[in-house]
Amino acid sequence: MSLLSAFSSGSAKRAAGAANDARIAGLRTGEQRATGLMDEGLAAARPQYDKAIGLFDQYTQQGGAATGAYGDAIGLGGADGYERATESFRTGPGYQFAVDQATEAAKRNASSLGMLGSGNTMMAIADRSQGLADQEYQRYLDNLFRASGQGQSAATTQAGLMTGLGDLQYGHNAAKAGLAHGTETGVGQSNAQLFADRNAANQAASANTWNAIMGVGNLAAKFFGAS
Repeated sequence: MSLLSAFSSGSAKRAAGAANDARIAGLRTGEQRATGLMDEGLAAARPQYDKAIGLFDQYTQQGGAATGAYGDAIGLGGADGYERATESFRTGPGYQFAVDQATEAAKRNASSLGMLGSGNTMMAIADRSQGLADQEYQRYLDNLFRASGQGQSAATTQAGLMTGLGDLQYGHNAAKAGLAHGTETGVGQSNAQLFADRNAANQAASANTWNAIMGVGNLAAKFFGAS
C-alpha cells in the first residue's frame, strides 16, 4: 500500500456513495413502474364497473316509480296520492280494454234478448264493469309490487358494484401506499448503510494512517540503529 493511499479514504467513500445512489435509483424506478402498471389497471377496470352499474339504471328508475305509485295506491300518499293512483289505473290500457270487452259482451247479450235499453241491462253493465275494475285494480297493485321488487333488486346489485369499485379504489391506493412505504424504508436502509460504509472507510483510513506512521518510525529506528 502506498503512503498516499494509506492517508486517503476518498476512493472508498466515492464507491460507497455510488452504490447508495444505484440502490436508491433502483428503488425509485421500481416504485414508479409498479405504480404506473397499477394505475393502468385501475383505469381499465373503472369503465367496466361504470358500464355494469349503468345497465341497471332503467330498472332502478322504473322500480322507484313503481314504489311511489304503489305507496299512493295503498294510501301512503294521502288523498292526493290515492287520486293519482286511481287516475293512473283508469288510464291504463288493461283496465279500459277489459271494461270495453265486458260492456260489449253485456250489450250483445241484452240485444239478443231485446233488452238492450232496459234498466236491468244498464245495471248489469255497471256491475260487470265494477267487478272488472276491482279485479284489475288488484292485478295493478300486484304488478306495481313486483316492479318495485325488481327495482330494489337492481338497486342492491348497483350498490354491490359501487362497493366493489370503492374497494378496488381503496385497494389501489393502499397498494401504492405500501409501495411508497417500502421504497422509503429501502432508501432509509441504504442511507444507513452508506453512513456505515463511510464510517468504516474513515476508520480504515485512520488505521492505515497510524500503521503508515508506525512503519515510517520503524524504518527510521532501523536506519539510525544501523548507523
